Amino acid sequence: MCSFCFIKFNVNDVKIFNRIKNLFSYIADIKNDCIQIEDLEYYILEKVDEFYNKEELDYFWWPTEEENKMFWENYKLLDEENRQEYIKSVSWDFETVFSEVGLGDYTIEGCEMIGEQTAKLYFNPIGYPYGGNEVLQEALKAFGVTIVGVLG
Repeated sequence: MCSFCFIKFNVNDVKIFNRIKNLFSYIADIKNDCIQIEDLEYYILEKVDEFYNKEELDYFWWPTEEENKMFWENYKLLDEENRQEYIKSVSWDFETVFSEVGLGDYTIEGCEMIGEQTAKLYFNPIGYPYGGNEVLQEALKAFGVTIVGVLG
């Protein structure tokens, strides 16, 4: 798998790693049918308890419809230079993370331990631009892992 792009991360619990591996295997299976899939977040939500525990899910922002509406109304009122800081004031929301993973122009190639507490998530960009890997990192960070390197 060394020829693929990857996100390298530290994980200190094999059970957490196995849930990460299961999540990305599930995503890989879905994306194998169609590289860019709409509504991936709903596929993940159907099985979310198999992947994330309650504390890990708390990593994500879960806005109500009203909170989401207010957030974007306030965003539109800001100058361009202040918008990025405003966006960073809240965590990524679950729906956006997995929606963007679904729409990313890449395949998921696997996840493996490469050391005692170090693992890599491999992905393969199909086009350029492929959508970036920030959402893949956010999906990983929810597990409490530390990202230590990125190629791609």
